[in-house]
Amino acid sequence: LKELIENNFLFEIDDNKLEEYVYKGLFQGLEDPYSVYMNKDEFKSLMESSKGEFAGVGIVVTATDDGFITVVSAIEGTPAYKAGIKSGDRIIKVGEENFSGEQMDKAVEIMRGKPGTEVKLTLSRDNKDKKNEIIEVKLKREIITMRTVSSKLLEDNLGYISISQFDQHTYEEFKKDYLDLKSKGAKGIVLDLRGNPGGVMSSTVEIADMLLPEGPIV
Repeated sequence: LKELIENNFLFEIDDNKLEEYVYKGLFQGLEDPYSVYMNKDEFKSLMESSKGEFAGVGIVVTATDDGFITVVSAIEGTPAYKAGIKSGDRIIKVGEENFSGEQMDKAVEIMRGKPGTEVKLTLSRDNKDKKNEIIEVKLKREIITMRTVSSKLLEDNLGYISISQFDQHTYEEFKKDYLDLKSKGAKGIVLDLRGNPGGVMSSTVEIADMLLPEGPIV
């Protein structure tokens, strides 16, 4: 195949890029959205996002089966949240460039940037009255410090804990809120993981270890 390309492709070939996409295609063949091959820059970006602090607009996204970059959630208090971006919105343009789900990593890289600078997003949204409504928003990038856990005490001494995603600080946040609810007399806990795209596995194991009886977790 390499020889076929070298003999017939009209333009110059980047051997490193071809090799990278061989690996990307290999993992895509698994048809599992959670198994991906990352290059050095993509892995660096993932590690930055899992630390719980980064410069950007405050959107958690995923590549969905329909081929779009889809918003999982807009982090409370961030530029995206204040602009009214909602779960289920599809990002079709970043700046003036069109993006598909396969190009999500590149789109995320562009949405991040120097705090104080602006980026324009074009979104497609399904409303009750209108399908595929096109919305344009301009967002000013800022340092996003993510608090992934929120909690409150409900009626009948029932504790409520929501986890938006699992990053490196999530276990500490969860433990603090969990013990606080118990000290206030919570007799049970509702654990809300709606809209949570996943994240750092070690945090999930540590949280599960607080809740589950003795035995293997994974």
